[in-house]
Amino acid sequence: MSMPVLDGGDFIRELRERHTWLPILVMSGCADAQHWADDIGAAGCLNKPFEILDLLEKVESLLAPR
Repeated sequence: MSMPVLDGGDFIRELRERHTWLPILVMSGCADAQHWADDIGAAGCLNKPFEILDLLEKVESLLAPR
C-alpha cells in the first residue's frame, strides 16, 4: 500500500489501465489489509510479519494453473 513512487492503489490502477492481468498479493502490516485487498480485487492477502514458507505457498497457489 505504501511504496516509493506510486502507492499500491495507483500501481493497481496503472496495471488495469494497461489491461495487464497479474494476480495481486497484498502484503501489509495494516489491520485493514484484507479489506483493502478485497476492495481492489486482489487474489490474496498476507499479513506482516509472515514466514517465508507462507509467502512461497501463497505465490505458488496464485500461479498454479486453474
